[in-house]
Amino acid sequence: MSAKTRRGLLIFICGFGAYSILLSELGPLQALLLGLLVAAAAIYLDGWLRLRFSSKHADIKAPDIPADRQLPR
Repeated sequence: MSAKTRRGLLIFICGFGAYSILLSELGPLQALLLGLLVAAAAIYLDGWLRLRFSSKHADIKAPDIPADRQLPR
């Protein structure tokens, strides 16, 4: 699975899931804002885990990470 596909699924599942769960409790605007916050946290966690995995296993490269690109720290 490519990085774009995984991130798109993370945004959809985490963001929309949080929105749909919180919609009846908080209302549409607050649920939307918290859904965006949850999606951003999921994307950050995904990047952090990929960075951690790539530094532990430097000899194993994931197919969707270009070799010349530096990941954010």
